[in-house]
Amino acid sequence: MWEDTLSDRVIQQWQAQTGTTIHITYFDNSDDRDTLLTVNKDLPFDILILDNVAANIYGKLGELVDVSDLHNRQNNHQRWNRACGDHGQPYFWGSVGIVYRSDKIPHPPKKWRDFISPPGELSGHISLLNDSTDSFLPFLISRGISAETDNAHALKQSYSEMLNFNHHVLTYQYPLSFVKWNPNADQLYMGVAYSGDEHLLNRIQNVDYWRFTLPEDRPQIWLDCIAVSQHSNKKSLSKQFLNYLSDPKISAINATDVKAATTNVSALKLLPAWYLNDASLAADNENIPQGQIDSALSAENIRLRAKILSQLLNDHETQH
Repeated sequence: MWEDTLSDRVIQQWQAQTGTTIHITYFDNSDDRDTLLTVNKDLPFDILILDNVAANIYGKLGELVDVSDLHNRQNNHQRWNRACGDHGQPYFWGSVGIVYRSDKIPHPPKKWRDFISPPGELSGHISLLNDSTDSFLPFLISRGISAETDNAHALKQSYSEMLNFNHHVLTYQYPLSFVKWNPNADQLYMGVAYSGDEHLLNRIQNVDYWRFTLPEDRPQIWLDCIAVSQHSNKKSLSKQFLNYLSDPKISAINATDVKAATTNVSALKLLPAWYLNDASLAADNENIPQGQIDSALSAENIRLRAKILSQLLNDHETQH
């Protein structure tokens, strides 16, 4: 799973109730995760955090257990249940936007076009994601094109723009991983990230200046689904854990500790005022922003994007 997306209190209560121990393996790149899962069917994981696209793909391939019969699934907004499909239990959701240091950037970008046209003082202090969709997002959406377009001409045009932008980029590493492990963590001022990441960045660095802003362009919605591996020898216990996580009381604890937007409508009634007043955490689930939820890319589209990303990363490595 992603780092810092499961509350210690929730883990401890589960272990006390069941006498079972949870062991967690973290990843910070969904493409790397998918490659690992594809090439190795015998990985020792019972439970997986997947985006909604991967949950549906691996579900159709017979790699995941059907969890549509879980009782507490009814607590989720039905839009999320449909998006995760029968083989994924909705977990957290949010938008792709920009994290920035408020002590360095008093006026954050209002649109993606502003982000990719930074002032000189921010050059070399910006991060992009290494992801087949989200790396392209600022450059495509700023031109009114879907981040998931399969138009080869549009992608090649974006490549030229991304190549020109490359000298502004400090890292293609996920911001949370960069600030946690890189000695140049204090050089990152702004980057593409996911809503909720600002809280984790502040926690990791023990600061209070990281903020998140959602550009005014049409938002791209991410959705995490929690799933049970078909290769697990603890399928029943794993499904119990998923059901436990979707109990409104547990979901409320998890959401407040992790500081991420829950898919659990019933849990919203139990959340504290500070959470409900944070627009990035408690958007009204009955009026979810009309953003575009991630959808599957074609194999040809993925290959072209992977080739472009590889060339960008090589160019960036040469520069640095």
